Amino acid sequence: MKSIGLTFQIAIDGWKIKPSIIKLISGTIRPTINGVTAKNGGIRFDIGLGKFRAPIPKFWKWQMYVPDYITRESNTNPWNSGNYWFVMDIPIFPILYFFLAYGIKNFKPGFYIGMKSYQIEQRPTPANYVVECQLKEFKLDKQDIFLFNDDGTPILTWCKQSDLGKQYITTTASIRSNMIDG
Repeated sequence: MKSIGLTFQIAIDGWKIKPSIIKLISGTIRPTINGVTAKNGGIRFDIGLGKFRAPIPKFWKWQMYVPDYITRESNTNPWNSGNYWFVMDIPIFPILYFFLAYGIKNFKPGFYIGMKSYQIEQRPTPANYVVECQLKEFKLDKQDIFLFNDDGTPILTWCKQSDLGKQYITTTASIRSNMIDG
């Protein structure tokens, strides 16, 4: 089931303020104008239905709660470490999402909370194709190393090869001092 619903947004791009009600936007968390992310942010509210699917972490592991989580992410991130408790599937789940950010140039504070959509797909990289649920070795410089079997196929963590191309929703939340892409 592909996610269905509506996106209500007020996108801000320079002096342009563009309110719109459109079919649910997938693949981005920020307000857009004609499919392009609004440079100065805005307000966005999504409502709809989708299929929920997410690996549930082993929440009792103390490593998940330490300040330097990134150094332990290889062992605790349920999405790419293979270290998850179980995969939760809910066939029909409500989508509620709220985003708010405003700023200029290199300063755009904001937050978002709710449900986001994602698609399990292969993405080309210089060396090979990677899958979003593929086992990887995390690096502090964000140059993560994706791992492959001897035959060149990706080592998958919580998803299956048959999941490629399917769209799901999951929870998301963030408060940031800077919501700029890049």
